[in-house]
Amino acid sequence: DVDGGKTTLRTATYDLSTYASPVASYWRWYSNSAGSNPNADVFRVEISDDGGASWTTVETVGPTGGETSGGWFRHELSITDFVSASSQVVMRFVAEDAGGGSIVEAAVDDFEISDVVCSSGPGSPACFGDGSTIPCPCANTSWPGEGCQNSIGLGAILYATGSSSVGADDLVLHVSQARPLNTGVFLQGNGTNPQPFREGIL
Repeated sequence: DVDGGKTTLRTATYDLSTYASPVASYWRWYSNSAGSNPNADVFRVEISDDGGASWTTVETVGPTGGETSGGWFRHELSITDFVSASSQVVMRFVAEDAGGGSIVEAAVDDFEISDVVCSSGPGSPACFGDGSTIPCPCANTSWPGEGCQNSIGLGAILYATGSSSVGADDLVLHVSQARPLNTGVFLQGNGTNPQPFREGIL
């Protein structure tokens, strides 16, 4: 709960200088919809590539909208869309009660920084969900190396291990960031021309 000022949560400083496509993700909870002056404040997420000497805003929640009355929401961002992948990357979360009389509450959980790299295993990666070829059908564009965003806010990642030799019979397909406890379908073909299919791309 924030009253008459601001509270800032700052991450550690990360060295991302060797990352190919660094991605930050987190879950956030924010409410400013109660009190005598509701929906007057915002929750800001900022990033720096110089250890905190300067900041760039990556997300502003509020003052109104569907994510200002509590509830956990996941957000993911490509870090290089905002700053360079330097050796001094740091993020901060700012909840502020700048107006009069509103009740401001905020929380952050499961903060993570990862690197997205298309697999160099057998076959050629086809990472179409980032809008580099055709847009995702439901404006659910994701990030390099991932499929279109699904209902949990992630784009699935498909990669293979083993070899392309039929005789070896050791090819294994792997999927991460897909919807849990749901059936998946693998389609095989020799073309690379992407086509829309339901909420994704084939």
